[in-house]
Amino acid sequence: MDLIMPVSILSINDDLNMAEHELSAFFRAVETLFGPEQAKLSAEDWLDATEQLLGPNQPTSRDWRAVTIAASSRLAHRLDVTRGNIPSDHNAGDGRNQIPSR
Repeated sequence: MDLIMPVSILSINDDLNMAEHELSAFFRAVETLFGPEQAKLSAEDWLDATEQLLGPNQPTSRDWRAVTIAASSRLAHRLDVTRGNIPSDHNAGDGRNQIPSR
């Protein structure tokens, strides 16, 4: 007996598969390039970005890529701060020393 699933459930499953694939690829890339600690922090950033960018909205594949871009930005900032490359205060007006939201 074949089960018929509503389209909305299939759509949610597809969205979850896309999210899982995007997060997994991002995690593996960060772990390979920067180690397990940065990968863990970046995965947390990715999940935070999901909540901030998507909220209760139905995500699309483009949305998952935007989440990864936001988490990548946070990683870049974290690595910059770790290395001590924080712009000086005299550049405060040009936006280069603004910390991405977390």
